[in-house]
Amino acid sequence: MLYCLGLNIRKLFRFYRKKARFEYWKAPEGLKPESFKKPSAKRIGNRMGKRQPRAKQPNEKAKREYKYAVRKN
Repeated sequence: MLYCLGLNIRKLFRFYRKKARFEYWKAPEGLKPESFKKPSAKRIGNRMGKRQPRAKQPNEKAKREYKYAVRKN
């Protein structure tokens, strides 16, 4: 954050020293905001149905299959 603040302050002092204008990007005429699809229950259900179970790593398999010896007291 301090680095960005320093760059902005440097830009501000350069503006004061040279009396230059800030030039910002201007949006073209007729530009509309991006629109996203509305979520539907059907689409979400289909996506969840297509998910495959996550493949287990070798150490996870070994941990699940390991059986502790029964202690006799």
